[in-house]
Order: sequence, then C-alpha cells, then structure tokens
Amino acid sequence: MRISKSSRTSSERLIRIAKPGAILSSNTSALNVDQIAAATPRADRTVGLHFFSPANVMRLLEVVRGQQTSPVTLATAMCLAKRLGKIPVVARVCDGFIGNRMFEEYLRQANFCSMKAPPRLRSMGPWSDGAWQWAHLR
Repeated sequence: MRISKSSRTSSERLIRIAKPGAILSSNTSALNVDQIAAATPRADRTVGLHFFSPANVMRLLEVVRGQQTSPVTLATAMCLAKRLGKIPVVARVCDGFIGNRMFEEYLRQANFCSMKAPPRLRSMGPWSDGAWQWAHLR
C-alpha cells in the first residue's frame, strides 16, 4: 500500500500532539482510512467518520472501519455518533462508502429520466425536486 508523503507528515504531527489513547479519525470519503492507519503507530485507533453534508441536517453517519481498526475503537465511534444524534452505519473502506455509491446511481438514473422528458416537463415532477433538491444540499 502506497502512503503519500502528506499522509505520513500529517500523521506524524498528530501523533506528537495527541494523547496516547486518542482516536485518529478522518471525515472524508476521498481518503483511504487504511492508508492513514498505515502511516501511524496507532492503526488500531484509526477510523473514519463520514458525515453527510450539511452535517447539521443529515442524520446518517458512516463509521468507516479500517482493516486494523480495533473493536473498541469501532464501538467508541458508534457511541460518539449516537451522542451526536446521528444514525451510525458501519462501512468498510471502498470508493464512496455506502451513501455516495447509492446516491451516484440515483443521480445517474434521474439524469437519464430527465434526458427522456419533454422540455415542458423538466421543470415539473421529479425534476423539480428529488435528486436535484437533495444535490443542492451537498
């Protein structure tokens, strides 16, 4: 597994300032939690917390379990999510995790439907809200 220089530098900096028992977490679906974990001596205490945008509206929170994430770290992340009023789901490391992979297909189908719709209908029905209404929140 290739670990970028920036991941290694950021992880080294965090390890120097974080308490020994601290959990390291990332909030993005673009960074690989396993790569972040590989750049730190705390791989078992590394997890992803993928909040959906806008975080104050969206209740779903993907808790991303890396290959070396410990059961205690995973349980702690799940408890934190619940304390924040989120609905946590466990995801493995993969492109887009769960929500973005589903949303991508939803948008693909919505775009296909809109291409087939007569122009006067494009401002009505599912084209006036649905995928596009949700997409503007991102």
